[in-house]
Amino acid sequence: MKGYNILIKESIMDNLNNLVPYSRGIAAINLELNTDILTVWPKSILPMVDGELHDVIEEYTTEYTDSYGNKISTGVRTSNTIVAKWLCRDPNMMVPPNVRRGAEVQIYREANTDYFYWETVSNSKNYQKLETRIMGYSNTQNENEKPTPENTWTQGISTHEKKVNVLHTTKSDGEKWAYDVNVDVKQGLVNIMDDIGNLIKIDSGNGIIRLQTAQGAYIEINKRDITISCDNLTSNVSQVTQVNTTQMQNNATANIDTVTPIQTHTGNLTVAGGISAGPGGNGSGFEMRGDIKHIGNMTTEGDHIIDGKSFNGHRHSETQSITSPPIGG
Repeated sequence: MKGYNILIKESIMDNLNNLVPYSRGIAAINLELNTDILTVWPKSILPMVDGELHDVIEEYTTEYTDSYGNKISTGVRTSNTIVAKWLCRDPNMMVPPNVRRGAEVQIYREANTDYFYWETVSNSKNYQKLETRIMGYSNTQNENEKPTPENTWTQGISTHEKKVNVLHTTKSDGEKWAYDVNVDVKQGLVNIMDDIGNLIKIDSGNGIIRLQTAQGAYIEINKRDITISCDNLTSNVSQVTQVNTTQMQNNATANIDTVTPIQTHTGNLTVAGGISAGPGGNGSGFEMRGDIKHIGNMTTEGDHIIDGKSFNGHRHSETQSITSPPIGG
């Protein structure tokens, strides 16, 4: 978990035969993060301790004169606590329980040495407050390789940091990609990502949900706005696509192609630019209904039919003759 040192343990399971129960103990201090060393009072060995429990070392100094008349000062340091290292019996646990001052533990001693170990007991009290738990799972087949952050998959929860590491994977066993799924509750962030740049992100504080590829394409929902950025966008809809909006704007630097048997437009149509129309599949050409107002010159090729009468070849009632085509100016 980011900001928290994973304790890669040297296994002491092989040395359990050298450990003997020493005493029930009481934690003298809150166990600090990033350490598995705890200061404890061995209450079975020092049962007469009275008053408030502290990890205080008391010093006593004595002065005396030796047979030569020299003044000698000697000091003695005493304490009713000892320091012990966490005894981990679960090989997947990467960090110790967050023991708090006053919690009961079991103390073990390694043979006749001054090395002590501790573990929690089932009736331990007052140590489940803010907690950090990290579990690790080996991802190597090498019999001679020790656990490291590079060959271990991890999961973790820290109410200290308000973070959840749902999953962290490595590529130590030939995997092509590695993945991280993280929740930062304090910042309101959820991230799902791989090691090549693909990302799914939830930003609760800013109201943003973002889906992004390693190549830079993304879909972002920002509160009530949606932005899509990509090279090509394809929509396959089997029935109806309906857009209800106040205003729609299409910006195409090349062209817009519409392929459909029938296209219906209801309402006014304003065109800033030219219009080119050709015969349809049945050769019907271009048909408009309603009044047309044209401002500016018009150039046509071919005849105009007005109420069934040819502009180029109609008859006049006075002469009953066909009008000659206009003469160019």
